[in-house]
Amino acid sequence: MLGPNHLYVARDLNTLAKVLTAKADYAGAVPLYRLALEIDEKVLGADHPTTKQIHVNLDALLEAEKKKKK
Repeated sequence: MLGPNHLYVARDLNTLAKVLTAKADYAGAVPLYRLALEIDEKVLGADHPTTKQIHVNLDALLEAEKKKKK
Protein backbone atom coordinates (compact mmCIF):
# COMPACT_ATOMS: atom_id res chain seq x y z
CA MET A 1 0.00 0.00 0.00
CA LEU A 2 2.73 2.49 0.93
CA GLY A 3 5.28 1.28 -1.58
CA PRO A 4 8.79 -0.03 -1.02
CA ASN A 5 10.40 3.41 -0.71
CA HIS A 6 8.09 4.92 1.90
CA LEU A 7 9.58 6.31 5.11
CA TYR A 8 7.22 4.21 7.23
CA VAL A 9 8.65 1.09 5.59
CA ALA A 10 12.18 2.25 6.43
CA ARG A 11 11.15 3.05 10.00
CA ASP A 12 9.60 -0.39 10.47
CA LEU A 13 12.61 -2.14 8.94
CA ASN A 14 14.87 -0.23 11.32
CA THR A 15 12.69 -1.18 14.29
CA LEU A 16 12.62 -4.84 13.31
CA ALA A 17 16.38 -4.79 12.84
CA LYS A 18 16.77 -3.38 16.37
CA VAL A 19 14.65 -6.23 17.74
CA LEU A 20 16.76 -8.79 15.90
CA THR A 21 19.93 -7.10 17.14
CA ALA A 22 18.67 -7.35 20.71
CA LYS A 23 18.12 -11.06 20.13
CA ALA A 24 21.69 -11.34 18.74
CA ASP A 25 20.33 -12.27 15.30
CA TYR A 26 22.91 -10.18 13.49
CA ALA A 27 22.55 -12.04 10.21
CA GLY A 28 18.86 -11.19 10.17
CA ALA A 29 19.32 -7.58 11.24
CA VAL A 30 22.05 -6.46 8.83
CA PRO A 31 20.02 -6.69 5.61
CA LEU A 32 17.09 -4.90 7.25
CA TYR A 33 19.30 -2.03 8.39
CA ARG A 34 20.83 -1.80 4.92
CA LEU A 35 17.43 -1.70 3.24
CA ALA A 36 16.17 0.94 5.68
CA LEU A 37 19.32 2.93 5.02
CA GLU A 38 18.85 2.67 1.26
CA ILE A 39 15.28 3.96 1.51
CA ASP A 40 16.18 6.84 3.83
CA GLU A 41 19.12 7.90 1.67
CA LYS A 42 16.84 8.01 -1.40
CA VAL A 43 14.03 9.87 0.31
CA LEU A 44 15.73 12.01 2.95
CA GLY A 45 19.35 12.16 1.85
CA ALA A 46 22.54 10.96 3.48
CA ASP A 47 22.84 13.93 5.85
CA HIS A 48 19.39 13.66 7.40
CA PRO A 49 19.42 12.83 11.14
CA THR A 50 17.20 9.76 10.65
CA THR A 51 19.53 8.40 7.98
CA LYS A 52 22.53 9.04 10.20
CA GLN A 53 20.85 7.20 13.08
CA ILE A 54 20.38 4.10 10.94
CA HIS A 55 24.10 4.31 10.10
CA VAL A 56 24.84 4.44 13.83
CA ASN A 57 22.61 1.41 14.45
CA LEU A 58 24.23 -0.58 11.67
CA ASP A 59 27.76 0.38 12.73
CA ALA A 60 27.01 -0.64 16.33
CA LEU A 61 25.68 -3.99 15.16
CA LEU A 62 28.72 -4.65 12.98
CA GLU A 63 31.00 -3.74 15.88
CA ALA A 64 29.11 -6.08 18.23
CA GLU A 65 29.32 -8.82 15.62
CA LYS A 66 33.13 -8.36 15.42
CA LYS A 67 33.44 -8.61 19.21
CA LYS A 68 31.27 -11.72 19.26
CA LYS A 69 33.56 -13.45 16.76
CA LYS A 70 36.70 -12.77 18.84
